[in-house]
Amino acid sequence: MAFAETVLHDEAPVRGRFAIAPEALASPICGEFSGGDLRLANMTGAALKRSGANSSLSSCDSYELPHRWSVTIHKHPETVDGFMYMSRHMNSEKAVVLFDRAATKVQAKRYVPLLDYPGALRAVCTSA
Repeated sequence: MAFAETVLHDEAPVRGRFAIAPEALASPICGEFSGGDLRLANMTGAALKRSGANSSLSSCDSYELPHRWSVTIHKHPETVDGFMYMSRHMNSEKAVVLFDRAATKVQAKRYVPLLDYPGALRAVCTSA
């Protein structure tokens, strides 16, 4: 899912496949993190509806609406560490936004170039 959100973000498929320039794969970095439990607002399913939002939170072309919801959730008295939403590019998967206040709960374990990350080539070089 992270691959679709980053590398394929602005790409359009041609006959069901993506043609990615090799240089586009040279710069992304994979991060591994550890840390304590995070308190996340659930912005999916029934919880999304109860909040007064809808799927446009993660399906709109402009980031104006998601930004407004992010500010609203950040200011909420529950002081959650971030929120979970449905990925725009892989709408069967959930994605997470972390606020700056989560920094004390999350520590970077390591950063690895995408092409050096175990299993990355399976995501990049698949055939259908």
